[in-house]
Amino acid sequence: MKLYHYTQEAHLETILSDGFLKLGKEDSLIPNLVWLTSGKFVPNICRPKDGTVSPPRFLDLKFYRFILESKHLSVRRWPLYQRKIKGAREGIMALEQKAVGLKDNPRKWYVSETRIPIASYELAETDPDYNFFVEGGGAINFFAP
Repeated sequence: MKLYHYTQEAHLETILSDGFLKLGKEDSLIPNLVWLTSGKFVPNICRPKDGTVSPPRFLDLKFYRFILESKHLSVRRWPLYQRKIKGAREGIMALEQKAVGLKDNPRKWYVSETRIPIASYELAETDPDYNFFVEGGGAINFFAP
């Protein structure tokens, strides 16, 4: 199965120079991990938001995705991995609630406890159905019936 790691254009050069995906900090109680997803679009939880406009919307930034083959990686599905994290239940629940509110699916998340050598990458797309969000974190599609 293909997994993806999404990054903003501003971080691309550093990742290419390093040659691997580094462990990133999500929360003080959640260990440093490399976050991956099987989702084909940039996760909305990763997209910076602009609340100065009405209605609020996601900023239009360029993202790239690294394409990885799961059979070559030591990754674990997030729903299973999170059970081993002690003392972070509230942080995990808050993270997942925020993701679901933005129309992301935490069941598509994967994590690695070790850095991952990079392979191919390409320009990533954001989900065209979710360009705006509302107070409280919910992504909405203003063009849906």
